[in-house]
Amino acid sequence: MFATEQWVAPGTPIVPPTLPAVGNANAAISVEPLVPRPNTRSCVVELFSRREFTGAVPHAISFQPSADCPGPWARVVLENDLDVSAGIQYDRSARLELGGVNLYTGTTMEPRKNLSLRWHVERDVTDYSTLFASAARGSATLENYPDAVHDSRFHWRARLIFYAADSANPAPRFPDIVTPIAPKPVEISRAAPMIERIVTWPRNVERMAIDVLTMPQKSDEMWQHCVPNTVLPPEVQSQDSCGYPFRESEVRIDGILAGFAPVYPWVFTGGMGAWNWTLIPGIGTLDLQPYRVDLTPFAAQMNDGQPHRIAVSVRGAGDYMATTATLLAWRDAGRAVVTGGILRNTLKPAMLTVTGKITLPGVKGVPVDIVARRRGGVAGYVNGSHGRVTTRIDQAMRSTVRRTQQGNEADTRLLTHVDTRTLISGGGRDRRERRVEQFPLEWGVATDPTSTRRTFSDLDQSLIRDETITDATGTRRRVVRQTVSPRTLPDEKTTLYPEMVQSTVSIHISDSVAGCYDRTVTVVAQSVTAARDGCR
Repeated sequence: MFATEQWVAPGTPIVPPTLPAVGNANAAISVEPLVPRPNTRSCVVELFSRREFTGAVPHAISFQPSADCPGPWARVVLENDLDVSAGIQYDRSARLELGGVNLYTGTTMEPRKNLSLRWHVERDVTDYSTLFASAARGSATLENYPDAVHDSRFHWRARLIFYAADSANPAPRFPDIVTPIAPKPVEISRAAPMIERIVTWPRNVERMAIDVLTMPQKSDEMWQHCVPNTVLPPEVQSQDSCGYPFRESEVRIDGILAGFAPVYPWVFTGGMGAWNWTLIPGIGTLDLQPYRVDLTPFAAQMNDGQPHRIAVSVRGAGDYMATTATLLAWRDAGRAVVTGGILRNTLKPAMLTVTGKITLPGVKGVPVDIVARRRGGVAGYVNGSHGRVTTRIDQAMRSTVRRTQQGNEADTRLLTHVDTRTLISGGGRDRRERRVEQFPLEWGVATDPTSTRRTFSDLDQSLIRDETITDATGTRRRVVRQTVSPRTLPDEKTTLYPEMVQSTVSIHISDSVAGCYDRTVTVVAQSVTAARDGCR
């Protein structure tokens, strides 16, 4: 079961999935906690029953709210159950939208000739409750083209579960406006550098945000390993170079930079060696979560009754960054018009520096270091029914890639560090937040000089997130550290097979309110060999 942990707030209860059994060989391994659910009456709305997906035609969805569970709800959970038959098939992308709003995007597992796989992905979509209050049309897409060689087939089932609110489990304050920037993913590239939408909102918005998901595809899929022509020998320079190993989404309002969304270095199950991901996928791979950018300092600017242009671009985009974005706005029920303004805006795009040179194979080279960094902030205020409320957001980002190549060995080390501090003051809403996120990725590859078909690889992919929130109820802190590490095992074969890989996934969560959760699972030769829980 997959319920991506990285965007869960401090104090959220921890619900571990079932511990995988030793010997398991047909279910994708997940260590992420499940979505916590209240002990209240629930209703299930089937979006579609289990069905096969072939070709590119989306499956139409007609959503009707359940009359047995009227909102507002304490929790709304989207559940997806997917499986792929044994055989040969590429990893594919699955997307589900309702009313043009992205509810789920993920990639799939790759099967083996003797191995079918199944996986469960669930997502908390309570913030989109406004969308579920009325009938809506949507679609699900999972493109697959089976043939005589690539014969595996995908099946998928999806449903929404609504949990009624009560005195012990009240409905949260969810956005009053949920608006997609585009009704389906848009390919951002050098030729088409942004997606945008013009919106005219009611005049009493007091808070706003945007959920941005940028999924790299084609030459952008492996952007972590891009090398600019400036550091390559002339013999191997190419006009098709994917540029710098840096990708970041930029959000603009009326042409003014308003926020950033880092692109996590996902590794899909066909990437960096499909043999590495037989049962344990890369972090977040099966459930690509959007990144929420707080735009509240600009809320008053949106309240003038005039149309405003909201745009998302991707720094470093090459030929395909599939991008979706959803605008969210909370209105002030006690005021018809909310005024205010921007106090400061020092946001600037990241600056890149490059040092070093890569040489031809067999020639000693100088490690290449590519660094992207930025620092800035924005502050604004609204005058509403709660009085004057000021929001200040400051963020620092540093992304470093070191690329080393000597002879038959190549090594890439990526570390993205994002530090975001938010201060809300006034109107009885004083709140202080700090979120520090790190995205380390290390990949070393060596080719046997006696056989170019034999490759050894070591890979470490991690997610580290440390968030602290202080408000009138006290201080809460949650630290998450998750790592996936596939390793090539020694073997005399000349070609790499999945049974030659040992992979370990681990997660450790320490929460000042919810407690501790620690799990490690190891897979060797396509089977679980160890699974343990235990907090230290």
